[in-house]
Amino acid sequence: MRALLLLLFAFYLLSCANVSSPTGGPKDTIPPSLIRIVPNQGQKNFHGSRIMLEFDEWLKLKNPKEEIIITPSVKDPKVTVKKNFVFIDLEEKLKDSTTYSIAFRESIQDLNEGNPAEDLHLAFSTGDEIDSLQIRGKVNQLLLGKPADKYTVAVYQSDTFNIFKHKPVYFTRTNKKGEFKILNLKAGDYSIYAFDDKNKNLLLESKSEKFGFINTKLSLNKNIDSLSLKAIALDSRPINITGIRALGHFTKVRYNKNLTGYKLTSLDAFDKSIRNCFSGSFSEIDIFPNKPAGDSTLIRLTVIDSLNQTRDSVFYIKQTTAKSLKEKIKISVSSTELIDDTQSFKAIISASEIPQKINYDSVFIKIDTIATYAFTPESFSYDSMFRKIRIQKTFQKKDSIKWKRAKLILGKGAIISIYGDSSKNSFSLITHITAEETATLIIESNAAKPNTLIELLDEQLKSIGIYPHSKSITIKNIKPGSVSLRAISDTNNNGKWDAGNPNKKELPEDIIFYVNPEGKQQTPLRANWEVDIKWNLK
Repeated sequence: MRALLLLLFAFYLLSCANVSSPTGGPKDTIPPSLIRIVPNQGQKNFHGSRIMLEFDEWLKLKNPKEEIIITPSVKDPKVTVKKNFVFIDLEEKLKDSTTYSIAFRESIQDLNEGNPAEDLHLAFSTGDEIDSLQIRGKVNQLLLGKPADKYTVAVYQSDTFNIFKHKPVYFTRTNKKGEFKILNLKAGDYSIYAFDDKNKNLLLESKSEKFGFINTKLSLNKNIDSLSLKAIALDSRPINITGIRALGHFTKVRYNKNLTGYKLTSLDAFDKSIRNCFSGSFSEIDIFPNKPAGDSTLIRLTVIDSLNQTRDSVFYIKQTTAKSLKEKIKISVSSTELIDDTQSFKAIISASEIPQKINYDSVFIKIDTIATYAFTPESFSYDSMFRKIRIQKTFQKKDSIKWKRAKLILGKGAIISIYGDSSKNSFSLITHITAEETATLIIESNAAKPNTLIELLDEQLKSIGIYPHSKSITIKNIKPGSVSLRAISDTNNNGKWDAGNPNKKELPEDIIFYVNPEGKQQTPLRANWEVDIKWNLK
């Protein structure tokens, strides 16, 4: 009996010792309030090595290395929290006669609910004066029309700075709306960049990080409150050849970045018709000389990238006796469609190898189990650089082809590669596009800037078509789904959007997205709909 009483008493003590959070009551939504700070806000002649903040409740820290931004930057400050105190210990001496600014963003939060201290910022000086000028603005992702969240915005004063090699002295990061502010700057001239600093090293990696810039110096003698930066993904590195290698029947030339085009010229009077194409990627070009193995051919290869940068190279290519690493030719068919109201047919055939020959009588439309329609050579065009064959044909209404059941047939051996192997038999259903199954979009807009282009985009923001601006544009036969519109300021009047060139301080051409009255970019389209959009481009 005594043992039982002792056991019950032990259970009682254990139950009393359990600590649990109180239940019920309103949720704490009040952020921690600052009671005291050292140094004081705006203090001058501060030369201490510790910064202290006292709040009215217990605290926790959230990503202090990313959220607490000190400018000018200092080396590896140590940030700790003890109860309701936050300490920043500086390991290096502060610069003389310098204004320091600390943005705490959402780093300091209350212990229970994680409410961040609001708009917490500290400025102090190690000299007799404190700088007070500021730059505020917004960063947008130009090709998406969306705010650039958590982008680093950096300003530089040196004329010899290199954003790829030099870290900024003054910087901040954007919020979810793409907004930023850099406070406590001294008067002077500044360069400013914004970039998606994925690896948090305060250096731009143009190969993988989006960025934007202002192409003129900012003369800061008063506050700037509405600066706008447009960020895009752009590999701004110079074009370099990273390898030239003979691989049997062909020579592969490899570059350090993707290209948008090239021109090959033979400088050899005995080897003029040299086949060539982009390889599996747009950073490699395959070249097929005609001379026997061991004999060299001199060529000039001029390449261009998305920044319109070019590189001109002259070198020898040759065949070798080694067996070429190749696969049998493979073909794929895309964009096989017939637009009903115009009776225009098109198809695009992609080949894995350069075609040597097209057997036109092996490419035809099968209408039903018996009827077929053959093409003439005039219906075909070939883009050797990208290994694409295009078929285009306009039919007559009287032909009365039953398109809903029709197939594009590519019989065995329809395409013969330069290696002599032939394509396999394949077919593709033809998409019959009718007014009843598609939508019509009417765009009415006011006067825009000269050379404005209107681009229609699908749900993945891939281009459907580009149209010169006019007061009314009618676009028919749009597949059902959501579309977006953007206006391109085609300043060089070349009929397309250009990315500019940061190496030459050339900005990308401006883009404005259409936003509907509900604040959305996408416009839904349904079959047999006619949608009228009124767009104020001023």
